Amino acid sequence: MVTRASLCRLLPVPGGLSSRTPSDTPRTSGRVVLIVGLFCALLMSAGEARAGDEPGWDASAFYEQCAPSTVMITAVETFPKGMLNRTREAVQPFPLYRIPFDLLGLVFYPLEVPAFGLRKWGGSGVIIDEEGHLLTNHHVIEGGDVFWAELHDRRLLRAELIGSDSAEDYALLKLGLEGGEVTPAKLGDSSEVTVGDAVVAIGSPLRLRQSLAIGVVAGLERRIQAGSGRPRAGFQDYIQTDLTIGFGSSGGALFNQDGEVIGLTTMMVAGGRTGVVTFSVPINVVKERLPELKEHGQVTRGYIGAHVKDVTPRLIEELDLKVTSGACIYNVRGALFRPPPARRAGLQRGDVVIEYNLPGRPLAIDRARPLARAVLNTRPGTEAEIVFMRGDERRTVTLTVAGR
Repeated sequence: MVTRASLCRLLPVPGGLSSRTPSDTPRTSGRVVLIVGLFCALLMSAGEARAGDEPGWDASAFYEQCAPSTVMITAVETFPKGMLNRTREAVQPFPLYRIPFDLLGLVFYPLEVPAFGLRKWGGSGVIIDEEGHLLTNHHVIEGGDVFWAELHDRRLLRAELIGSDSAEDYALLKLGLEGGEVTPAKLGDSSEVTVGDAVVAIGSPLRLRQSLAIGVVAGLERRIQAGSGRPRAGFQDYIQTDLTIGFGSSGGALFNQDGEVIGLTTMMVAGGRTGVVTFSVPINVVKERLPELKEHGQVTRGYIGAHVKDVTPRLIEELDLKVTSGACIYNVRGALFRPPPARRAGLQRGDVVIEYNLPGRPLAIDRARPLARAVLNTRPGTEAEIVFMRGDERRTVTLTVAGR
């Protein structure tokens, strides 16, 4: 309820409330009506502007266009594979508290299969070409050896595992089309994604085929620490969204509003304090490794043995740096008999890398993430030229990238 005191706070009068007389009320009311009217007009114009920002975007039409390229995946662990998995777990000594459970699992597994059947679990995927190749998460197919994909038109097809990357959690499979046709999705460019972009996920949570969820990008280049769900590699860069997904959505496509795949939905972290936070593998991380995955079935990574950080004001003060950008070497790993390439090349704590040059591919470095990604994508055995600043002095070293 609007009171005289609240009006006074909104429209102060010289002398305060005590100086006002009953004759002031009509004039003040007119001001309030004018202000409210102007405010409502601004809201309406803003709403019309927002509606005009997305002309013709129809969620139903979008779903009809993109859903045919998505699949629901079922992974089956056959008996020989199950025995092999449990034997591997039983002989693995760490963590120590798991030893009794792993041994019991190995002993009782032959009794479990007749009683409860083979283990199955599900996920989602997206078809990426007319040959029937599809992408999903590594943890969807991990442990299984028989895979089925149910398409949007209810066809159930056997899928063959081509290869996977456990470190960055993606896998490539190929459908047994047998003369049939599929609708591939178009792969986008995740480097163009910005915070606030509208995104759409299509997956199969709880085995609910091709479910649609709409949200926005909430963050980029996110890293998941141990204990925040499934542990991931430290060099993973996730797209964070506010989408609500569920078990079975893993590996599903994350689309932009143009219908292009910009990521693979990977995990959801939910809690009473944080709400729902969803993470997706950027599609560029997958695209740059697809040729290698198709040819060799696995991914090889480069390694130089240096831990790098962004140059920040705090780091400048701590290490007395003379530059304001680049990838600062915070720690050089050591080895007693086989020192890593960075240590052999003479790189030290406090050196700031500003260039990472491969033959015919120079790369300027302004922060740590591009350097880490470039090293990972370098084939082991390749010579790389590293330009860095040590204090005010510019230096160059050449090293041979090792394999991770």
